[in-house]
Amino acid sequence: MKFSLPIVFAFLGISIAAPVQPQSAESAKRSEAQSPDILYNNQAGWGKRSEAQSPDILYNNQAGWGKRSEKQSPDILYNNQAGWGKRSEKQSPDILYNNQAGWGKRKD
Repeated sequence: MKFSLPIVFAFLGISIAAPVQPQSAESAKRSEAQSPDILYNNQAGWGKRSEAQSPDILYNNQAGWGKRSEKQSPDILYNNQAGWGKRSEKQSPDILYNNQAGWGKRKD
């Protein structure tokens, strides 16, 4: 009798408890309009927002992470077709850059 009383109360509690409906995946998703300040995953990738909306953030566009045109951001490390941080020596003679000879090498 001592052991059956807790079991009876447990079954009684289970039968009284309201069933919990699981939240569907569609209702859990948020749009950028609902939460514009969070990292989110859209079709373009994690944390991607248009540069018009967030011009000062690292973002992922088709060209790669953090890539902006040199015209828009001439003083940042950026990824162009030539590689990370690569600029011509004529444009930036005092920076380490990646040319065909290798990182930081300049021809004499």
